[in-house]
Amino acid sequence: MTITVSAGSLARWHRRWVERITPGLLAKAGADALQRLVMRHLQQVARTRHATAQRLGATPTGFWAGAAQAVRLQAHASDAEVSVTHPGIARALRDVVIRPRRAKALAIPLHAKAYGLRPREAGQRLGQALFRPRGTRVLAVSEEGRLTPMYALCASVTQRRDPTLLPDAEAIDGALARAALNALDAEAQHAAQ
Repeated sequence: MTITVSAGSLARWHRRWVERITPGLLAKAGADALQRLVMRHLQQVARTRHATAQRLGATPTGFWAGAAQAVRLQAHASDAEVSVTHPGIARALRDVVIRPRRAKALAIPLHAKAYGLRPREAGQRLGQALFRPRGTRVLAVSEEGRLTPMYALCASVTQRRDPTLLPDAEAIDGALARAALNALDAEAQHAAQ
């Protein structure tokens, strides 16, 4: 048995394949892969970053799990973009200085009962108002005649840059390369039909 493949039939197949490969197709494939990579990475961060909650003996708030849910993809005709719309992700790129917006000071939790809550919310849960003892930079409650510090009061907090909050360049490049190859392969198979 002999099968002859003509250059003309291969050229027609090649033309159909090349016509299907657009910048938008490759960008969308890459962005899909990047979105999945970033979401998985932030889910892993969410499983491992609980130092403050553990130190206080508190339940984690799910802050980084929220970041994983805030990964968005927008695809266009010629490009695509992946964004993370979560306030904490800026730390992946630079130091972040946090200052109070509506209060005179930031309230940093010192107690498990305060963790993940604003002072007003903690006071409501405890059933008593928090107060600032004279000469201190804390908010506290009185429990059985003893002072229990709940929050430290600070003018600002600097959180240092943490590039590990996002996948490294090698992981991103690998995901994009695999996505492009998979998209090209899928389109080649479709063009061959």
